[in-house]
Amino acid sequence: MTTSKSTQEIAAEHFRTLKHYLDTVESLPARGGKLNVSAVAEACGFDRGVLYTNPECNRLLKAVLEEKGLGGFAERDDDPADERRRILEHRVNQLEQRNAALMAENEELRAKVRQFGHIENHVITTGRLPR
Repeated sequence: MTTSKSTQEIAAEHFRTLKHYLDTVESLPARGGKLNVSAVAEACGFDRGVLYTNPECNRLLKAVLEEKGLGGFAERDDDPADERRRILEHRVNQLEQRNAALMAENEELRAKVRQFGHIENHVITTGRLPR
């Protein structure tokens, strides 16, 4: 019979793995002067979300980054207000683009109406279609 690990056991295992990795590695993987979180997580054998959601891993990694002077690792910005704002800004952008397209189409149609108005006036006065 296999026993599954509790979430606390898994979290502790992730912490130990990360601590071992940080103790043995000479330099942390970086991209553009910022920590490459995905590379660290891959080297440790777990998902990068662990580095954000596991409080012990998060604190350890932040402490090591402060010590080494690397940036680019912050807690996830899960603020619902920011997410809502991003969604609304995207929607406004979509609507502005649609509005611009409809205004252009409207101008084309107005030009055609003016043209057909001239044709209609010609037919009424002469009884013939223009050439």
